[in-house]
Parts: sequence; C-alpha cells; structure tokens
Amino acid sequence: MKKKIIWIILLIGGMVPFTIPLVAGIYDSINGFGGLCFAACEKSYGLCAFIDSIYLYSFIFWPSYLVGLVLIIISVIKLRKK
Repeated sequence: MKKKIIWIILLIGGMVPFTIPLVAGIYDSINGFGGLCFAACEKSYGLCAFIDSIYLYSFIFWPSYLVGLVLIIISVIKLRKK
C-alpha cells in the first residue's frame, strides 16, 4: 500500500513539468507577456502571449519535460504491475 502511494506521488510529480507552462501561459495571456524584455516593452495578450509563454518555457526548461516523462513512464509501469 505504501509503495503504491509513492508511485502515485511520482506520477503526479511527473505531470508537474507539463502543467507549469500551461498555468503560466494562462496567467500571461490574461496579465500580459513581455518575453525576455527588461526595459519598457510592449506586452502581448491573449493567444499570442499564451503560445509565446509556452514556447519560451519549453525552450529554456526542456530537460524538465524529459524528467517528467521518465517519472510518468516508470510510475505507470510500476502501478500496472500491481
């Protein structure tokens, strides 16, 4: 029972790298997204900001997707065995 809870926690932990860019994209689409601009820049809103935010996150933090995918695969395999 305890091992099943551990694998479920790892499964949820593997989903986190995929949900962070979605939440950040929704936040940036509502509040505006300036990209990597440090001076006075024009912010974008809506679908453009959503896509740009996800693209920037994916470009910088792409290894987090690999770690999340490995955690998901391992935890699903272990949960299916039991």
